[in-house]
Amino acid sequence: MKIFIVEVIVLLMLGWTMGSHVVLICNIRKSESVVNSIVTTIWIFNVVFLSIIGMAILS
Repeated sequence: MKIFIVEVIVLLMLGWTMGSHVVLICNIRKSESVVNSIVTTIWIFNVVFLSIIGMAILS
């Protein structure tokens, strides 16, 4: 059950990351630097968060 919950969280985070990618691409075209930096920060946070979850699963 615990593994299932972790998998759901990982899938949600991956979905959020993909969504951030799309928003990032759209914003680069509009070149809104403030929004870009926010999305980039969220994306970096997602990558860090996913690596922490990955390490927790492996350990």
